[in-house]
Amino acid sequence: MRFSPDGTWLWDEDGFGMAELTIAPFFMRYALNEHYSGFTLPDAPEYARVKRYRDACLAHPVVRATGMSDEDFIKLYYDYSLGYGNGAVPEGEEKSSFDTSVPLAARAMPKTKRERWG
Repeated sequence: MRFSPDGTWLWDEDGFGMAELTIAPFFMRYALNEHYSGFTLPDAPEYARVKRYRDACLAHPVVRATGMSDEDFIKLYYDYSLGYGNGAVPEGEEKSSFDTSVPLAARAMPKTKRERWG
């Protein structure tokens, strides 16, 4: 609020800058919170600015140019959602979600924690 009290972007309305370039990848991963933990930003006035900032960052052409969708992140980070990382294969799985032999678009959507464990 101190740097741009009425604006969308951190510094001014000139738009996307280094701050947004730094934070956008975190916003891209919000899909993981929703899919695996059921968390979304609350629809409350105190979160309206964060939501507006996140939506503006995600809609920016620089971010869209990465080609990564919410579904891609959900599929790619599946192992981490189970507590596995660095290419370790989760118990009950044949491959790591980081195995590139199967393109992300060809993979099934992973189950949420609730679907997997009830």
